[in-house]
Amino acid sequence: MGAVFIGGLVAAAAPSAADVPGAPPDASAPQSETISDEPCWFSQPGGREVRCGVLTVPESRDGHNARMLRLRFVRFRAAAQTSLEPVVNISGGPGAPAGLDGAAIGRWSRWIERENWLRDRDFVLFDQRGVGQSEPNMSCPELEDAAAKVFAGPPSPDAADALWARSAAACAKRLAAEGVDLQAYNTAAIVADLGSLLDRLGEQSWILLAESYGTRVAMQVAIAEPARIHALILDSVDPPNVGEYVTAAPAAASAFTSIFQLCAAQMPCSEAFPELALSFDQLLRRATTKPVPVPISRADGAPFSAALDDGRLLEVLMQSFYEPQRLDELPAAIAAASSGRYDALAPLLQIVLHQYSSDGVSLGLHLSVECHDEFPFASREAVARASSHAPLFRRFALSILPLAACPAWPAGAAPSEERSPTRIAAPSLILSGTLDPVTPPLASAVREQWFQNSFAVTFPGAGHGVLGGDACASRIVEAFLADDQRAPNQDCVHTLATPKFKTSSVGGSIAK
Repeated sequence: MGAVFIGGLVAAAAPSAADVPGAPPDASAPQSETISDEPCWFSQPGGREVRCGVLTVPESRDGHNARMLRLRFVRFRAAAQTSLEPVVNISGGPGAPAGLDGAAIGRWSRWIERENWLRDRDFVLFDQRGVGQSEPNMSCPELEDAAAKVFAGPPSPDAADALWARSAAACAKRLAAEGVDLQAYNTAAIVADLGSLLDRLGEQSWILLAESYGTRVAMQVAIAEPARIHALILDSVDPPNVGEYVTAAPAAASAFTSIFQLCAAQMPCSEAFPELALSFDQLLRRATTKPVPVPISRADGAPFSAALDDGRLLEVLMQSFYEPQRLDELPAAIAAASSGRYDALAPLLQIVLHQYSSDGVSLGLHLSVECHDEFPFASREAVARASSHAPLFRRFALSILPLAACPAWPAGAAPSEERSPTRIAAPSLILSGTLDPVTPPLASAVREQWFQNSFAVTFPGAGHGVLGGDACASRIVEAFLADDQRAPNQDCVHTLATPKFKTSSVGGSIAK
């Protein structure tokens, strides 16, 4: 998050009270880690046999409470019986749902059928504790309300921080009253849950597929259970010791600078936007004193008018780096906003506000992980110092949600040993985009700290998240899994085009 990643045809079943995420635990339920099948809660998509199930785990493994959590998973069976290692997907965020609802399962099904490397492998999805279809429900409507006020304001930075802190404290207090132990929701707990799931699914060896924050979980699982992990596929890797708050401003500044350079190198873009970098600079500086007005409609249809200062404006523009189509539209969106056509920013603003909503990212899980794992090791002063090299991005970096919310969120602190590099033995494929402002390509020294046997592939002109929308990335994964002891052929990377920037906007949407 930016300033905030069974047999036959199974009919959808109405969930019982025990099946609803967030329902109170059944006192008669077994107080040990178990796995069980259950009717799928969605209509099975065509193509593959699907198994749906629940992993039951203790909220706290140190025995200080008896609360049990039900974590849902879905397993797509291979088209034919096979001895190949299955793949388990680890979602990002932290707090991003895996996509176990009916609509998302259909998208997963179509993606699996397109990927040759998944044709003969089982594929497992699961929702982490506190996320999506798993227990407990850790949404924070208090923070959604705070976001509406911050984006409609904007209040001063200090007032915004105070609002985030009050709202986080209110959410934390409510979740605690519901019996949620906020110190039991962190990377170590998620790693233990995933280890338990792999144990109970039965296979001796697994391939871990992860993106963004999920790569951190995958790395820790590979360290904890080296004999069980056959290989890792890590997209937009996020090692524990990088310090993502401190690098936020310089990484974002570097990504935007690259966009300006790429636009200047493309004749249609350079002719349409000959002073793109200057337009961007002027737009941000203007927003520091005169917030940018962006009218949108809420999900319920109600009108909403945002007023974006420079920090929130950057948070909105940063969403472009998560989708190739949005990245193609970024220069035109910047130019349109710079000339006063602010409705060009509306689609990106919608995405940002959805991240603060109860059906977007699980903000409770997000804060518990961030406040436990990352916040204790990143001071506001260090973020400000790093921002001195990218002053236009200073307010954006200092407005990262955990910096304001974590002092009010009692998640505890990770031991510093969790951030100390431990080399991973499993063969690892590391995919990165040159335009990723969140998890930029790893320096070779950092890669060597964590991996004994890794192959890094960097995709020119790609943003955050490579595998989902790139046929070249799929071919490289296929080659890696065919022989994980040799560097996969990267010829297709050299033929990739940089973003094909669109050069006009009509009525607030970029012309296709």
